[in-house]
Parts: sequence; C-alpha cells; structure tokens
Amino acid sequence: MTKTVTPRVSNVAVTNVEELFASTLNIYPNPFAGEVRITGATGTLQVINVAGAVVHVQKITNPNETVNLEHLPSGVYIFRFENDGNTRTERVVKE
Repeated sequence: MTKTVTPRVSNVAVTNVEELFASTLNIYPNPFAGEVRITGATGTLQVINVAGAVVHVQKITNPNETVNLEHLPSGVYIFRFENDGNTRTERVVKE
C-alpha cells in the first residue's frame, strides 16, 4: 500500500540581498592606504585577513561611512557585511 504525503507550505518571506545591500555599494579607494570609504551599506562590517582571522569589526550606521584601517598591514582583505542575517563579501587591497 502506497501512502501519499502532502507537503505543508508555510508563508516564507524572501528578502533579496540586494535590498539589504544597495546595488550602489561602493568601497573606495581600492586599493587603499589607511582609510576606506563605504557607501550603500548598513549593518556590521567584519574585515577578514587571508588567514581567515577577523581583524576589525565596525557597525555601519551612516550611508557614507569612513573606516580607519591604518593599523592593518598591507595585504588582501575580505570585507564581510552582515545585515538581518544576510551577508555580502567584497575583496579589498591595502597598499
């Protein structure tokens, strides 16, 4: 005897990541020397080095935020933005 299973469907709100991180997200200059300007993002920024260590965390509250990263050595970093459980990453180089 075969039993038929009817799946239950729940109402799930799907949020487009582009709505949380504006398509106009800009990180400049890239490469940068000490400070970097971020526009079009809100939420939390984590700066991650090539070894995978989080080396800087900052709350982004201003649509035109300046982040001081003079304390970091030259190299490649991943900027990980998180907002409402969604993430976006960008590659950035420090001279």
